Amino acid sequence: MKRIIILLISSVSFTSLAAELKVQPVYSIETTRREYPEPASQITRTYLGVSAIYGEPIFSAEFEVAQSTYTDTFPSTDSEVTSLTRRAMLGVRSYPITSKYFGTFLRAGARVKQETLDIKESGQTREEVLPVYVDPYAGAGVTLALGKVFAVNASATMVYNRSADVAESEKYDVQYTLSATFKVGNR
Repeated sequence: MKRIIILLISSVSFTSLAAELKVQPVYSIETTRREYPEPASQITRTYLGVSAIYGEPIFSAEFEVAQSTYTDTFPSTDSEVTSLTRRAMLGVRSYPITSKYFGTFLRAGARVKQETLDIKESGQTREEVLPVYVDPYAGAGVTLALGKVFAVNASATMVYNRSADVAESEKYDVQYTLSATFKVGNR
């Protein structure tokens, strides 16, 4: 009996156990809080980046890096603020529902964000580097496969923005993402 069990276990194809690497160029729109200059307000900014997903569909690791530049002018105070924001997201992704052409996924993890402000006030320019913030995120999305190695993805993700100086119910950034997946590997 032991030999039969060992034979069955050893006959499992190692290629079926191999994980997939998926690389995605990412375009996302995020609604977030702009804290400087006061008064703080909600803004919408766009990000461009790339993400990588490694693992099995039921449980994968994901890593995303993206960057955004946003300029806001304030004629009443003769000032202009240009914000360069870099973010990295590290987490897990799971596809609980998949088929040959369609799938849904859940994602969760942590976002690290660094923002640099170039502030021009009355002809004077200064640079201000804001602290690095680490915030949790969770979201869901859909995938539409357009072949064996290409797919289009759309998702919505909520990020708990601990640095926002607002009521608890308003501390969530919303990120809408559109990406294309290119599979790399032996599947």
